Amino acid sequence: MDFKKIFKELKRRKVYHVAVTYAITVWLVAQVLDLALDTFEAPSWVMQMALILLFIGFPIALILAWAYELSPQGVVRTDTEVASGNPDTPSQRRPLIYLGIIGLLVATIVFLLFYKSNFWETKPTPDLPAFHAPNSIPIAMLPLINLSEDKQLSYFSSQLTNDIINELAKVRSFAVTAFTTVYDFEGQGRSPEMIAESFGVDYLMRGSARAYEGGDSIKIDVELIDPLTGRRLWGESYKELMGQAPALQAAIAKKVATNLNVQLTPAETASLAGDKTRNGQAYLKFLEARQEYNAFYSDAMASAIRLLEEAIQLDPEYTEARTLLAWILNTYSWPAFKTNEASLIRNKIRIDHHLETALAQNPNSSDIYLVKANYTMTYLDDLQVALGYVDKALKINSWPELPTTHCVCTAVTMNIVLGNLQRAKEIEFLARQIEPGSIMILNDAFFIDLVEGNFEEATKKMEQALQLMDVPVFRFQTGWAYLNEGRYREAIEMLHSAYPDPRTMVPAAVAYLSNAHYSLGEQVDSDRYKSRLDSLLLTGETNVLIDLAVIAAARGEEEETLNYLERHLNEAPIGLSFQLNTEPVFHKFKDLPRFLRIRERIGYFE
Repeated sequence: MDFKKIFKELKRRKVYHVAVTYAITVWLVAQVLDLALDTFEAPSWVMQMALILLFIGFPIALILAWAYELSPQGVVRTDTEVASGNPDTPSQRRPLIYLGIIGLLVATIVFLLFYKSNFWETKPTPDLPAFHAPNSIPIAMLPLINLSEDKQLSYFSSQLTNDIINELAKVRSFAVTAFTTVYDFEGQGRSPEMIAESFGVDYLMRGSARAYEGGDSIKIDVELIDPLTGRRLWGESYKELMGQAPALQAAIAKKVATNLNVQLTPAETASLAGDKTRNGQAYLKFLEARQEYNAFYSDAMASAIRLLEEAIQLDPEYTEARTLLAWILNTYSWPAFKTNEASLIRNKIRIDHHLETALAQNPNSSDIYLVKANYTMTYLDDLQVALGYVDKALKINSWPELPTTHCVCTAVTMNIVLGNLQRAKEIEFLARQIEPGSIMILNDAFFIDLVEGNFEEATKKMEQALQLMDVPVFRFQTGWAYLNEGRYREAIEMLHSAYPDPRTMVPAAVAYLSNAHYSLGEQVDSDRYKSRLDSLLLTGETNVLIDLAVIAAARGEEEETLNYLERHLNEAPIGLSFQLNTEPVFHKFKDLPRFLRIRERIGYFE
């Protein structure tokens, strides 16, 4: 066989030319389809089908190029007299057409390069984690029945359920229903099929847990069932020392994966039961602390702090306990819920210590970086550094499917405070798909509405949160929402119901009560509440300067407002970035040079 002659014939019949042209055309068509399908939100199979058809067309184009030729008389067979008498190449016959095609190709490539790049973006952000693997297996775990005889261990089974769910969620092939969704589920009298339909899952897990021998030992009975048939796919009983509880959770996740024919990756295997303690009593204190924190009351917060400190004393290497403790200490001194200044300074030192220790123990934890981001915003007022920690956390992506609830809040809040509402909405939306029952994600949506001026929607979010959990913080924020919506009497009632004892009322609530009375024309009552903050300031509590700025802004006192804000930035032990950038009364000052300079100092960018 004369290959040289064959290659020469391929060249004469323009087969090479057609192959190159077809490949370039397919690439261009694919790019245009990619843009168009994204715009119209078409399903992924449309793109897949288009690519299959284009690939099928490639050999057909080559066959046609071999068999036919384009001549002045039209398309003719290559071996005809017309074709053989047509020696000129297509580019010689139609130079303008092909020059135009080349020009169009160059223009398209340039456009796509610019479109695909971040050329006009001021600050690129990392991709969000892929929360669900393709073709993931939907599974839900019902709360374990608590068989512990010790009534003081009432928290044990629910928090153990939470931990097992977190371990299951580390397996990317599982789409696990969040703990906040299953926690309050009332399934009595309902069949497994009905329960599975409520959660939208294919498999259910259920069982019981018992702590005994003074909490030194644990017994877990758990099973995996097919809700459609009621068939038990797997079940096992575990009896171990309490210190082995985290290892049992990992073992359960591995057994479920095996029984559902899921092959764990090395990274998934390594992540199961990581960062856990082997000290049974430390683990119990951690579970109780998490239960207390979820109650949202200040007394419960103080109890959670004490329990976590005791857990760390029992196991200084307990990174998870240090991370949660740093978060609670930071939350406890959140700008709207400030305690006294001496306490804030002590908290700052403690938070710093636990975060640095936790990072030294595990430098690849997304949760630690997100808590550090919140701390940097709350105490240090450096938004750019804080945003860097958020981006690092998202890049590491060490959580199972989703950051823990408080850390989702951080990722959303940071972007709200920085004015990047689109990014905040993206994270909030994806978080809601995974954990629709999370009250903190509902709280994030409230702040997005508040900053956008959608006060009626913000109020609805808080009223919904109150129905789920009637606690002072949500009553306070509902009163804040009423105030911005112009429902001043309702705002006053709600704020008083949040803090019936004036001695425990947070400074921000005092400011909002002053503003509500001012808006109603009740100057005496407004001044009475303002005088409370003035008195605190005289005693050296400079953390109330932001609240006095809120009152001055509502009264239209521009000079006073800016003076308070500048003093807070220079003198207060806690940051003002959160309230400065979420408080609607400050919007009227956003274009003032002094206000812009204050924002620049905390790293704000438009």
